Order: sequence, then C-alpha cells, then structure tokens
Amino acid sequence: MRDPWRAVLLAVLMAGGNPTGGTLGSGPQQSPAVRPSSQPACRHDPAAIRTRAGLDASALAARPLKQVRPDLSSVARPFPTGRVLLEVGLGDTGEVKSVCLVRGLRADVDKAAEAAVRQWRFEPARWRSTGTAFPIVIDVALTIPPEPFERQPCRWHADLITRPAFSLPTDAKAPRLLKRLEPDLSEISRPLPRGIVIVEIGIDEHGDVKSPCLLRGVRDDVDQAALAAVRLWRYDPAQFHGQILAVVMTVTVSIPPEAGKQ
Repeated sequence: MRDPWRAVLLAVLMAGGNPTGGTLGSGPQQSPAVRPSSQPACRHDPAAIRTRAGLDASALAARPLKQVRPDLSSVARPFPTGRVLLEVGLGDTGEVKSVCLVRGLRADVDKAAEAAVRQWRFEPARWRSTGTAFPIVIDVALTIPPEPFERQPCRWHADLITRPAFSLPTDAKAPRLLKRLEPDLSEISRPLPRGIVIVEIGIDEHGDVKSPCLLRGVRDDVDQAALAAVRLWRYDPAQFHGQILAVVMTVTVSIPPEAGKQ
C-alpha cells in the first residue's frame, strides 16, 4: 500500500496523472508559470487564490478523477507541438470553476485545451486535520499532441484507515462483496478492448467504496466506466474481534464483463 500523497505548494497537472494531480506531461513544478505581459490577468475565486498562496504540508492536494484530452479533430494540420499552460480554479467540491490561458501554442489548439480541461473533475484539496475540502487554484500543462494517460499513485481520504486487506490477522473477517455492478459500456466506442481493469479501493466502516484508484487499465473511456461501476459496489465491512475496520484492497473488472458475474 502506498503512503498518502505529500501536499505540495502547487499542484501541476499533466495529462497522464501524477501525485500532484496532473496529466499529459512531465513532473510537478513548485512555482506558478509566468504569464507574458500581453496576457490578461486570470479571474479566479479570491478564496481559491488565497488558499493557493497558503497551501503547505497540512493539506492534501487536489487529484483528478476525470480527465479529457483535447479534441484536435477539427484543428488545422500540421498543429504545433509543445505544452499549453493553464491556470485552473477549483471549487470545494472539485468542479472546474475557471480556466485561464497562461502560455499557448496557437489559438485553435489553446481553445481545444481549455475546452478539455473544463470537463475535468477532481477530488478536492483537503486539510489533513479535519478532512475539510477547500477551493484552490492549480496549474495544468497539456502536451500537444496528447500523450497517453499515465497511472497515478492512489490517495485515500484523511479519515480512512488505510490498512490493506491482505495484512489483516488470520482470525479477522475480510470484507465480503454484497453488491456488484458491471460497467455500463453502452456508449463506449467499438470495438471494445479485452482485458482486466485493476482498481485499488478503500472500504469504510459502512461497507462503502471510497476513492477507487486505477492501477492498470485497458483504455481511458473503458477505465472510467469501470471506476464508475466500482464506486457503487457495497461490502460487508472487515471485522476483527467485533471491531469494524476500514481497509484497502484490490479488485478486478473484466472487459468485456463476464456474463452472470455477481
């Protein structure tokens, strides 16, 4: 099991996913990108801007839950290569509230990048001590042309006991699956890939699935459908000497789903 994320002063998002919440690019940067003097100032929620300036190790950084690559199908060829840098304001529920171009490549490519990021969803930044979510401004760097999503380390809610199920004592009662839903693939483009989606999940004291985290996938759209299904699974929680435990465990989803599996 992995340790919780270390909070950073600034979460830089690259399009494949990294521990500070990013996708489509390289590793984290610790200082904001510099906006050219010709670029207008970004307009974000003042509370989010203040949080950005004061974020330290007492907080958990925002983490992407849903990522969409820029749609470049209608962009004139050849399109430029490089990175589009954006400032993104997040609300306290993880929704994207504002997007501001910091540095671009070409107007049509920049607009496609902004449109993609507006569809992203995040697990919000939280204070470690209370688990309270808060708004924040982060930087996102999108690589053009888009790179495949990388897998990101898992991070659990601050109030979840992150004990792996495989480390439970031999006389403990492991979690038992009560409700299993298969992914809805009705709107997924064909042909479907075949394989196994591997997901790490937290199971709380009520048997609810918390913070499902993709360990290995087959294709982005299918992986997101699998994660959406796993979030709705229900368990009889783990117990040890009558005490209910929250645990972390790994589950698998077959693609295409196995007929009749419960």
